[in-house]
This record gives sequence, structure tokens and C-alpha cells, in this order.
Amino acid sequence: MVVRMLKTQKRKQRLVPRLKLLLKRRQALSFASLIAVFTAVTSAGSLARATDVPQSFTLDGQLFADALSTQPLMDSSVGFKIQILDQAKVCVVYEEEQSVNTLASKGYFTIQVGSPTGSILRTVGDSANTMASVYQNVNSMTGKLLSNGAPCTAGGTAGQRRFVRVTIMPSTMGGAPRVLSPDLTIDSVPNALVAERAESVQGFRGDQLLKVNTAAGSALSQSNLESLFTSVSRFNSLSSIVDGTSTSYMRSNSASGAQLPVMPGAPTAPTVGSIWFDSSDSLLKYQTAGGPASLGSGSGTVTSVGFTAPAELSVTGAPVTTSGTIAVTWATQTTGKVFAAPNGSTGVPTFRALVAADVPFAVQNAGGTPSLQSGLDAAKGAAATAGRVWIATDTKLIYRDTGAVWEQIAGSGAPTGTAGGDLDGTYPNPTVDAIRGVAISAVAPVDGQVLKYTSTGTTWAATNFGIADLKTPGGATQFASAACTAAQTLTWSSLTNTFTCSNIAGLDAAVITTGTIDAARLPAGAGYWTAATGGINYGSGRVGIGATTPNAALDIASSITSTMVGAYGVRVAPTLIAAGNNDPLYGMVISPTFDDNGNTGIAHYGLIVQSGNVGIGTVAPSTVLDLDGAMTFRATAAPAAVAAQGKIYYDTALNKFRVSQNGGAYTDLLPSGGGVGGTGTTNVIPKFTAAGTIGDSAITDNGTVITATRSIVSTTNPIASGAAINLATSNSHTLASVGGTAITISNPSDGGVYNIVIEDTVSRTYTFSGCTASYFKPANAPTAGGTRTVYGLMTIKKGANWDCYITWSTGFQ
Repeated sequence: MVVRMLKTQKRKQRLVPRLKLLLKRRQALSFASLIAVFTAVTSAGSLARATDVPQSFTLDGQLFADALSTQPLMDSSVGFKIQILDQAKVCVVYEEEQSVNTLASKGYFTIQVGSPTGSILRTVGDSANTMASVYQNVNSMTGKLLSNGAPCTAGGTAGQRRFVRVTIMPSTMGGAPRVLSPDLTIDSVPNALVAERAESVQGFRGDQLLKVNTAAGSALSQSNLESLFTSVSRFNSLSSIVDGTSTSYMRSNSASGAQLPVMPGAPTAPTVGSIWFDSSDSLLKYQTAGGPASLGSGSGTVTSVGFTAPAELSVTGAPVTTSGTIAVTWATQTTGKVFAAPNGSTGVPTFRALVAADVPFAVQNAGGTPSLQSGLDAAKGAAATAGRVWIATDTKLIYRDTGAVWEQIAGSGAPTGTAGGDLDGTYPNPTVDAIRGVAISAVAPVDGQVLKYTSTGTTWAATNFGIADLKTPGGATQFASAACTAAQTLTWSSLTNTFTCSNIAGLDAAVITTGTIDAARLPAGAGYWTAATGGINYGSGRVGIGATTPNAALDIASSITSTMVGAYGVRVAPTLIAAGNNDPLYGMVISPTFDDNGNTGIAHYGLIVQSGNVGIGTVAPSTVLDLDGAMTFRATAAPAAVAAQGKIYYDTALNKFRVSQNGGAYTDLLPSGGGVGGTGTTNVIPKFTAAGTIGDSAITDNGTVITATRSIVSTTNPIASGAAINLATSNSHTLASVGGTAITISNPSDGGVYNIVIEDTVSRTYTFSGCTASYFKPANAPTAGGTRTVYGLMTIKKGANWDCYITWSTGFQ
């Protein structure tokens, strides 16, 4: 860019010249065909009005979008960054950013440059200098290096210049920063110097000086202050107070203490409450309503002070004739006595023997037991004193000392010693060798046998129970004969108290075996077999219920009306009882044999359930097939893979589970070897360390804390355009072209932490939509134009609301 600097005309009444910078529209530009024509004016006042000089300047001009300056740059958001540099152009002492809309102004703009400290216009590159400090040439000031933002110092030598550098960031041209050249020059700054000194006295500001105060009740004025010194008496009184020699007030020091007024006699007219030291009689006196009174401090002596005490006490040091100490101690008493009132009455206490009435709560030892103690079993020590009783608190046993050994006499422990009677061996585990004195056989019984008293009458033995073992009270056999005929039944006779064979009346066994039973002799239910529609029909090895001509071994086609307990099409509820060990019990078996008889295209259906869920092992199936228990796959050849179907089977040849999806080729369901191998560590999350092998990962979960021993990386979610971020996709996101100030977040996690990088280099103050409340640190402000910005976001859920805690840093380049 070619810049022509016009010489300024100094005015005598001005302290700062007006500076104009004209960027010729007809000259070529060196950056992206952008032309700016503007004027920078620093305002100044007269000498008499130095304190009214504004500490800012106006920057105005026109921006063009082409090199020929024929197309005004009309943009809704042109970012301006204005920097004031020191004379060497390396130290930034002031920096601010603004945004201008030139859509309606045909590229013209006017901005006011300069702001108080803490203004939102100031950027992170600003050094928080006041405008008066920026313009003055009296003192050095701190700044930030233009190159890297490190601290620097700008000199304050008279005659040094300041430079203004302007950088614009048009959004219509991508938002990239463009530095206008050359920098504006501020040749002199006496106006700012006067403004700075107008706010100070020889460099001291108003808040560093003591000011007069004319407010009522607390006036501090020149006349009030002088009145303390124009009066000789006031000045002397004030000096004596400062020197500590005033006699009008009581004073004190570490050498003499507090000092009262000292005078002989009394004051001439003391008021009530006055106090003084009378030097004539060396007494401390004070004034009462009745006159002066003395606080005496005299001393005296005694001739004899005696002391008497009860016989239980011993007194020494008495009498005291002049000074001394009287000591009282207990007199020596006979062993075993206590200090108590008389036995059974109220009176003066004395030392006497303890009687039972003195301790009515005590337990009397009428049996003469030497002692009753308790503690751990092992702590009772060696037996030595006959009659002692020890209660073991850990084993719950009670011992008596015989003088030689501790003998267990009670407690919850198991008995010990030799067993007797029908028992043999020793306690606590004796054996039963007899019942009522009759020995028990040593032969072990087997399953199904009973204990029987043998005919010899000497032994109880295990034996099998038979019919002959059933006896009458008289000892006779219950069953007189067990050889009943087919026409007989077994009956019990109350006369003989035995079972006998009796003929069945009206039953001809020969007719039953050779003929047909008359229907009249059958129960009513036998009539259910009928050929009528709706009955139970039988024919050709098939049973039809409600079906006249059954088409299956069992064909059920009846209509059932539900009752209070519901309606069942088929109900299978048998009671299955095992007759012996290892008997299999089958609730229901469906095992058809299919014979295609040489035909093709024959479908095989072993079990079909329509219009409902099937539950196996559960009466409340929640899906089409609900199994409560293990499921077995028997080996078979690969079934045909069919599109839009998924199939799984156990391969006969490979002895593996294999699976097919959507008609695809079958693959192994589990890794090589038929399973997953490997070992793990407690609380460590497993992972596949090799094909078919489980090992430890770097993540542990002890039920309270999840720990990762290596870095956890979240793949960055790049967003090429727009400002919508789905936080569920990653913990790191980049926005290349935001297009506005509002960033919309969705799907946050409670306690989630996210990193958001703004690659768009336009200066904006970004907000986060989707947060109920946003808390920024540092306070939210515009980002640095021409650089990248990083936001750290933490989301906390409170009820239905989301709090967002946001840290941010800008200036990455």
C-alpha cells in the first residue's frame, strides 16, 4: 500500500496538531485489493481548558473492495483492531477491537478510538494502561511485545512518538486480518501531557493527596487548621500532649505507671468522683457527696490466732502469733475403717468398721466363696485357692478352683468325659451302640431298609421290609394268603384282623377277557367318543376333538368359551412321578419323523405357534421366543443361507457355532478354538489382546473410581461450516467457519468436559446456546482477530437445567 503523509499545520492555540492520513484511492494496494481512505484526528483544547481535553481520537474513512477504488466495501461486520505502539513499533501500549457495519454507508466508517481501563473494547493483547498514560512522555509504562505478547517497557522520554496501527477483518472477504500501511504517526503528545498533569500535582494524582473537606460536622479547612497554631495556649497544650508532658490529663509509662494528680490536702473545689493522692498523709482520696474519703492501706499485727479441729484431723502451725500457716491433715486411723455416720442413725460421722447396712446393694457371700471373678479363659491363672469361682467371658464356661486344678462346673461348652448307657466313646462325640440296652448291628444299612428287632432278641439290624413282616396285635401274619385269583380282590376282615381273598360280586372275568363291556356298565364319560360334530372321534389311528375326520394324530378344532380362569386351546399339565433312580420325566415331547417319500420342495414344521409369544421355562414370555434356562444346539450340517434372515447353528464337522446374516456365507461365531481364553485381574476392564484371547486393558473400575493408566484420546470432530456441535460425537471439536456469534451445543453429559477450537479468525464475542446458565473465566469478550481461539467447556446438570463453565484463550497463531 502506498501511503502519503500530509504535513500538518500547527495552530498556536493547540497543543496537539491535527493529523490526517490520506490513502490515495487511485494507488495500488499490496493486500487483497482492499483500499481504505480515512482521516485520524486527535482532538485538542486550549491552554485554559486543558482538563477538558478528551483522551481519544476519531478514525474515519471509506473502504473499497477493489484495487481501482470503484466498489465500496459493504460488509455487515468489519472488524477493526487498533494498536498504539511505542516509537520502536515493538511494544503495544494500547489495543482495542470494534466492529463496523458498512452496508448502508457505502463503505464509510467513523469510530472513536480510546477507552477507559476495563472496557469491553479492550482485548487480551491490551496492557490496561490509562489513555493519559498512553499519551504521556513523562514516565515509562508497561506493554506487550507485538511479536509474542511477552511483557515490555515503553519509554517516557520527551520527544518520543507514538504510532497507531490499524488492522481490519472484513467478514465478506473471509475474516482474515489485513494490516493497513503505513502506521499513523502521533508526532507530539503535549496535549495528553497537559491532560495528565491537569489531573495531578507534580505527578501526584488526586487520590494521593490530602484534600480539604467543608462538609458540615467534619470540616477540615485551612482556617480551622490554622486556628490550632495561631493561639499560643492551644499550640502549647497540643505540644505537651504530643510530648507526654501535659498535666491536664493522667498519663502513664512503663517506668512510673499511671500517675494521679498529687497535691497536699485536697483540691480547692473537687466534684463528686474526683480522685487524687494527698501527699500530706500519703493516702489515696476521692470526693463523695459528703466530702473527701480515704482509701486506707494501713498494716497491723496479731498476738495469737488459734485453730481447733475434730479428732479425725491433725493440726499444725497453730497458734499464729505474728505470721505463719495453719496446716490441717487427716489423723492416722485403724486399718479397715471408713468415715461414715453412725450405724443406723443420723449423726456426726466418725471412722468406724463397715457393716452390711452401709452397703445394702452388695451381694453377700453366705457360702464362703473366697472370690467370684470374670475375664478371658486363659487369664484365670493357676489353681491355688480352693473355692474360687471364675467366669470365662470368651468361652462362656464356669470354673471352680479345687486348690490343685480348675474344674469346669457349668457353661455353654460341650460336655466332656466318658459316655455311658446306650452311648459309647467320649464326649462331645459319643456313638449310639444300643437302644434300650439292645445292641445295634454294626452292619451298615442300604437304601430302603428298616431297623428291625431280630428274632433272637439280641440285636437291632437293618433289613428289607416284606408282606410277612405285617403282623396282627397277637403276632399273627396280616395276610393269610397272597394267591388271589383274577376274579378276587383283597379285603380286610375285622373278625380276624387279617387280609383275605374275596370274590368280586357280579364280575365274570371270562366274559371281560373275551367279549365287549356293555355301554351301560361304563361311566358317563365313556359316551364322549362319538362321530358327531363337536365330539371326540377316533378313526384310522387318529383322534379328533371337535373334528369329525381328524387330519392329524391329534386334531383339535373345537370352540372354547373363556371362563373366569381363561380359555386354553391345548393345556398340558400332567403330574410326573419318578418310580426309581435316574428316571427321566418328560413334560411334553414333540419329535416328528419326516419322510419326503421322494418328493421335493417339502417343508418340515416340527412346531408352529401363531398369534402370540412362546415361553419356555416362563409363563410370561416378553418376546416372540422367551427361554428361561439353557438352550442346547445339536450338531448339524449348514442350513441354507437366506436373504433377509439371520441363522445360527452348531456345525457337525467343525464343532463350532457358525452364523449367517442376510444370506451371507457362514462364519465362526466365536474365535478359533471355540471360545475366548485368557485371564484377568480384579477390577481391570478386559480387552482382546489377540484373536480369541482376553487380557487386561489400561482401565480399572473398583466400583467407586474409574482409572486410566494411559492417555484417553477422543478423536476430533471437525465441523467445516456452521456453529452446531453434537457433544455426543466427541470430546474435541473444531469449527472452521462459524458464521456468527452463537454456538449451539446438544447432547451434553452431566460432568462432561469438552474442548472447542474456533479456527475462524474473525473477532467475535461467542455465546453458547443450549446452556441454561453460562459462567466464563475470564469474562466473555471478543476474540483476537486473525488468530484462533480455544474454549474449555464443562457441563453440569441441575434438575432440568444445564450449567456451563467456560474457560477460553485467544491469540493462537
